[in-house]
Amino acid sequence: MVTNPVEIQAIIQRVLVDVFELNVDVIVPEARLKEDLDLDSLDAIDLGVAIEEGLGVKLNQSALAPLRTVGEIQAYLIRSLT
Repeated sequence: MVTNPVEIQAIIQRVLVDVFELNVDVIVPEARLKEDLDLDSLDAIDLGVAIEEGLGVKLNQSALAPLRTVGEIQAYLIRSLT
């Protein structure tokens, strides 16, 4: 299981680049999933699953649902895993 904040950030970034084909330059903490990254609710589910696989943990998907930015996801994961 990954618990290092830098590794968590890298996994989120890798998932967004690899799965959603986003440019690494747009993946910043304040980037909004829907408005800035054009991810819909189904994409958000896929994002959660891909992050689970990358981290090697099972996440509470309902806790991820209200998170709206890359930074909020990162902060949630750091709080939950460290």
